[in-house]
Amino acid sequence: MSASIPFSPAPFEPSPWLRDAHLQTILAEKLPRPMGRRHEAWRRARREHLFTLSDGDRLKGHVHLQPGDPDRRRPVVLHLHGLEASVDAPYQRGLSAKAFAAGFHSVNLNYRNCGDTEQLARGGYHSGATEHGVEVLRALHDEWGFRTLYVTGISLGANLVLKMLVDAGDEPPRGLAGAAVVSPPIDLAAGGRGLAEPSNLIYAMYFLLSLKRKMRRKLRLSPGGEELAERVRGLWRIWTLREFDERFTAPMGGFRDAADYYDRASAGPGLDRIRVPTLLVHAQDDPFLPYGMYAERMEAIARNPYLTTYFPEYGGHVGFLSRPGAALREPWMDGRWCENEAIAYLLAVEAAQVT
Repeated sequence: MSASIPFSPAPFEPSPWLRDAHLQTILAEKLPRPMGRRHEAWRRARREHLFTLSDGDRLKGHVHLQPGDPDRRRPVVLHLHGLEASVDAPYQRGLSAKAFAAGFHSVNLNYRNCGDTEQLARGGYHSGATEHGVEVLRALHDEWGFRTLYVTGISLGANLVLKMLVDAGDEPPRGLAGAAVVSPPIDLAAGGRGLAEPSNLIYAMYFLLSLKRKMRRKLRLSPGGEELAERVRGLWRIWTLREFDERFTAPMGGFRDAADYYDRASAGPGLDRIRVPTLLVHAQDDPFLPYGMYAERMEAIARNPYLTTYFPEYGGHVGFLSRPGAALREPWMDGRWCENEAIAYLLAVEAAQVT
């Protein structure tokens, strides 16, 4: 497969009144987004499936198979979500529905303990837990019979995808032909500092309270959850995400401490090693994942022909709400620009592969 993919994203055009990074971030998550009749076939096709990892933990996914393709000749797209999200996150549903409408099979995956699945897993998830991608992609190729696979990642899931590709280097998962990621925390330490800023307290507390609830549920519901009893008793003393990572994320993920986790799980230092065509989108005004973390890596990114990057001036964190009336190139597109471009890029990779 050629590294060079002929693709130019449509320019991102926000409304003049929607150029604030916080508005983009919050409204993209909270505004209602009816899926409409055009995605009725995607809705009807949904089936739940449990993917079993090599350690015995199970992940619940929503599988949407295209009708009339029993031999799996059409490609499949695996979608990986962000921190404390699930298959029901608005952007996950949007990506999955658009991929299906564009002709792909679509698999929307919960990480360990996400989407109320604590009873299915002993372990946890984190930004470098690449087994979620590697092992599910392997199952889709070897067990389901898909010849061509793609993957999308959002926020934490975007770093997870990039880290998977960095670690794989010249030997990516079999059949994996392309990836598209949005708002990745490629430098976890920098992202942690960004979330610790007073202006980002609302995001930090949202994530922290959700993570605390999850640990309490995990204590009650997970296989071996009682092993967390001592750690959970100290939850009330945790007031920052770094403290949470120190007490839970790092030891549960096999890291020495939070600093070791941030260092070893960040994809940024290895972006030059990616050997799968990949679109990376990150807004320059992301409120808590600073655009500055790309500065020292721009040369390495530019040297890697497998990376296509786009850094819009506006967009917030996984926001990218287009102005009303913005031109749409395909009937399945809508005002969520980053979702549109992610699927459009995968279509461009597929076209390049076919020709």
